[in-house]
Amino acid sequence: MNWGAEGRAKKTIEVAVLTCFLLLIVLPHMVRAQTPDPAPPGTPANPDRPPLNPFPQLGNWSFLKDPSQRTDFFDPIKYIPIGNGVSFLSFGLEYRIEYERYTAYDFDMGPQDQSGYLMQCLLPHMDLHFTNHVRIYTEFQFDYIDFRKGGPRPGIDQYRGGHQLFFELGSNATSGSGLNLLAGRQEIVEGRGRLFDNNEGPTVKLSFDGFKLRYTSRKGNVDVFAVKPVNDGLGYFDNWPVHTQTVWAAYASDMALGSIRPKLDLYYIGFDNKDASYVVGQGREIRHTLGGRFDKAVGHGLDFDWESAFQWGAFTNHSIHAYTVQTETGYTFASSPGHIRPFLRCDVSSGGGSDPELSTFNSLFPRGAYITPKAAPPFALDNVIDLHPMVWFQPLAHVETSVGWDWFWRYSTNDGLYTFAGSPLIYDNSSRDRYIMQVGDMEVRWAPAQHVIIALNFMGTINGAFLNRAVKSNDITFINTGFTYRF
Repeated sequence: MNWGAEGRAKKTIEVAVLTCFLLLIVLPHMVRAQTPDPAPPGTPANPDRPPLNPFPQLGNWSFLKDPSQRTDFFDPIKYIPIGNGVSFLSFGLEYRIEYERYTAYDFDMGPQDQSGYLMQCLLPHMDLHFTNHVRIYTEFQFDYIDFRKGGPRPGIDQYRGGHQLFFELGSNATSGSGLNLLAGRQEIVEGRGRLFDNNEGPTVKLSFDGFKLRYTSRKGNVDVFAVKPVNDGLGYFDNWPVHTQTVWAAYASDMALGSIRPKLDLYYIGFDNKDASYVVGQGREIRHTLGGRFDKAVGHGLDFDWESAFQWGAFTNHSIHAYTVQTETGYTFASSPGHIRPFLRCDVSSGGGSDPELSTFNSLFPRGAYITPKAAPPFALDNVIDLHPMVWFQPLAHVETSVGWDWFWRYSTNDGLYTFAGSPLIYDNSSRDRYIMQVGDMEVRWAPAQHVIIALNFMGTINGAFLNRAVKSNDITFINTGFTYRF
């Protein structure tokens, strides 16, 4: 295949990227990290009490050894002493039920369901601490979908089996501080989740089989791991490691820069995929990623989350040279009604290339729901430029709302769009159009009581010139409303 000469166009894109990056530094009024759950009504939580979030494996419930701290209905099963009290057992659960409806799902490719469907997810977990240095954590996942025409979508809708089962040994397995080894099936979430995430949002969560050595201190964290992703089937306990893929990495995070508040991440990731697929062909890919992230947490005034990575390696007879720049910058007007916070996301991931070079960036295992927290995204961000201004605010004390608009372009017109699994999704070698689509999105989250989150998500697209020519799909609309209960 002849990829063509795109030097002038790519130089223009790179200048635009640099300009966008500099504008974000000079005009920091605009983006938003993933919104935490709104605070429920009632007295403020005990700071020792772990948050009820999608990462229960990180919770430390040993503070409930003091009976005076047991104030919640579920506390008797969050801390069950064994023997002299050094050993203890903890149980927990997350239950979600959601109604979802798409039009033009997957760009009208495959079965369409105009009436909507019901999804349920049950995630029970058990955490057994033998001592402060040894524990076993296990979590199951049971996903169900009903009333969907065409049945469940693999990896999105339905799986029933073991999600996590790992053994942790270290200097303090209870608090997670110091040096600890985790062996077995586990989630891996690093940084903002741009390259490694548990895919929270679309129903089935992602896990990995392997080993992770983690060092945690007040000055930062270091993870060194070697793992294989787990492929979730549609049957019972039908999930096995993907034997054609291997990942090894070293990721240093939350490194404090002296006395100032911003923190730094630095990382290296190696990826071997014996069955990779790109527009230029199919074969073995060995890819290396070197990157960094600079962030300041959301709070009063300015916050930002800027990340960039470079990739090199080989794909069949092609050499790999690719990059990404992903920036988010925001500003919270803390004294304004609703604590209004405008923000902007600007992402660029390279694509295309000149034979024998492959310039398509590989996002590896990113957070899937990058437009709204619930929509299975129509395509990955590889070979994509996107600009996403949004506004977040609190209309009521226990309600959070965000509204935004997103524009997408192809980085290279000699490359296509890709699925989140990394395979080609849409490609038209006769199209020189860059403009993919624009998307409007909205989310409302309400915490009416302890343990409960009620959410509404909406997304609608206006297809651009590339999609209108390549697939002739109708515009996509998406709505999801759900109820989540955690303890």
